[in-house]
Amino acid sequence: MVAGDLDHFYFRWKNCREDDCVLMVSGTADRGATWRSRELPLSGNALVALATAGQRTLIASYQVDVGAGDRQGWLASVDGGERWREVTADAAVQVPDGWRVLNHMLGPRADRIVAADPATGDVVQVAQTTGLALPALAEDVPPEAGIWGSGYTAVDTIDGRLVGRGSAITVSRDGGRTWQRHVFAGSLTAGHDVALDVATWDGRTVYAVGSIDGTLVVHRSGDGGRTWQRTAGSAAVGDRQLRAFVRSDGTLVIQAGLVADDRPLMFSSGDGGQRLSPMEPAPGAAAVPVPGGYAQGGWPHTPGTWWSADGKTWSFLGAPDLP
Repeated sequence: MVAGDLDHFYFRWKNCREDDCVLMVSGTADRGATWRSRELPLSGNALVALATAGQRTLIASYQVDVGAGDRQGWLASVDGGERWREVTADAAVQVPDGWRVLNHMLGPRADRIVAADPATGDVVQVAQTTGLALPALAEDVPPEAGIWGSGYTAVDTIDGRLVGRGSAITVSRDGGRTWQRHVFAGSLTAGHDVALDVATWDGRTVYAVGSIDGTLVVHRSGDGGRTWQRTAGSAAVGDRQLRAFVRSDGTLVIQAGLVADDRPLMFSSGDGGQRLSPMEPAPGAAAVPVPGGYAQGGWPHTPGTWWSADGKTWSFLGAPDLP
């Protein structure tokens, strides 16, 4: 489920009868009180990723098996999924002002930045020039804070697996045209070949969170990533994947472990990462800013989404009953 704001939520599903399936998108404009469902103009075997670019603007990236190979493309809707049109993802040198970055549609290590116009649903792709290996863009950073990501300065192949060296963060403040990089000492990882998780609310106070040999490490920058200091905050997290988020009040929230089987740990800090206070695991460390507050996909792995106006108190919105 994806959120356009704290009232508008959407999800895709398949309506199957025997061997015939129809792709559907359901949406609500009243926080789940009522839902409307519409067909996607694609064959039932299409693979589809759905994202929001605005309150009622939806983007669907699809891949369809056409027998002689796969056909990939993009659909856009500006009326909450009522009507769809094919769009071409044009090349661009930078993300236009006011467009929303949708990179999670391409997976965690895309070599392009995908962005959409909230008003029209038009899509552009910007070639990344970070120079980092295995790059991952942060999804939970407000657009006005810049485009932030992490990666490695080099990779080695060990037992057939890519292993990064030189954990680094990078930021672009001009829509992906130019990038500023910082390389950290030590072999930091946020899990599964993700070098670091980057968290910021305003683009000035920034955190880079990773672990070394199972110990949580937090670096903080107070000048937009130009200089960094390691904080005193630390905890034993093992090999759990890490996620971090900064609420609008400046509180840093860190989660170690993404699913219930990980036995997740969670910490918060209101003093710039100097002290990490354990807290009961809950949504909030992988929240995405949306108009009016925050949304976070089902935690952990539930068919719905969590929403919050302040990042502290969370409510759950589940999918409606389906045919």
